[in-house]
Amino acid sequence: MELKRAERWHRDGLLLIGDAAHVMSPLGGVGINLAIRDAVLAANAVVGPLRAGRLRERDLAKVQRRAGWDVSLIQGLQAFVQNQAVTQKEQADTLIALPSWLRTTLFALPVVRDLPVRLLAFGLVPVHVQTASCPSATSRSNRAP
Repeated sequence: MELKRAERWHRDGLLLIGDAAHVMSPLGGVGINLAIRDAVLAANAVVGPLRAGRLRERDLAKVQRRAGWDVSLIQGLQAFVQNQAVTQKEQADTLIALPSWLRTTLFALPVVRDLPVRLLAFGLVPVHVQTASCPSATSRSNRAP
């Protein structure tokens, strides 16, 4: 399985996110997580400038700068695990054996044990839709009681 990433995710009037910007391995099932993360980052980056009528390419570039770290890191992890599986030349249905020192470290401390899962699920820094960017939150706050 190849891991690919577009060099540039944006042009004036165009922003690539999800699989259009970066193709992930099915390993870990994180492609959808990253696509949703891209969408949240895109919404946060473009809603304000769009409302103000001044969306620029630099606003779109923010999405790639922010999401690119997570994509690179997770693709690197996926490549490492895939390479481990290939070099071990074991049957496809067997588990990948981790070195005993790594296995002990990962499972001995809850913080360390949970880190890979949290990283795959939420990325380096979790993202949230900015309330000010959410049209429904804005329209509700402007309504008369």
